[in-house]
Amino acid sequence: MLQAINQQAQVLVDTGDCTESGNLRETLQYKALLDEHASIPWRAVPGNHDTPWVFEQQIGPRHWSWDIAGYRLIGIDTEQVDYAFLDAALTRQKPCIVFGHFPLEACNPTDQMQLVQRFRAYHVPIYVAGHTHEDSLRVDYISGTVFLTGRPAGKGNYRLITIRGFEVQAIDFRSIF
Repeated sequence: MLQAINQQAQVLVDTGDCTESGNLRETLQYKALLDEHASIPWRAVPGNHDTPWVFEQQIGPRHWSWDIAGYRLIGIDTEQVDYAFLDAALTRQKPCIVFGHFPLEACNPTDQMQLVQRFRAYHVPIYVAGHTHEDSLRVDYISGTVFLTGRPAGKGNYRLITIRGFEVQAIDFRSIF
């Protein structure tokens, strides 16, 4: 799967559950796999199967901002959203693409409201999540943001997203099988 993604994408973002049990051994295996086989830049956000301190020690911060190719990619820990970080990371100067593990409907109502307000204010074109293990695509009627989830990468599934400026051009649900 990484070979296919390397050939088709500019960046790779894993939307969490990088491990099954969140232990150090699994986390190290995950990181080694990506370090060895991903030839494009990559980041990940923690899922509910990942242990926060192990994730931070071995993979990277639970909240991150990454400027690449004219976009700002923002990763958030949906189990404990750091709104001060998110507010500092969001900008109107370039399109912001936000990644988290939980789809918004799986977040608590306060987080749902807070996130949708920010997505609307900053014209976030797409929020990409994992967790549900099913392909889902919808547009939020309040913010206009595309909400996307997909099937597990561990079973050979991935999503290719094409964005031009603030507009999502295409979303391809793919599998290596």
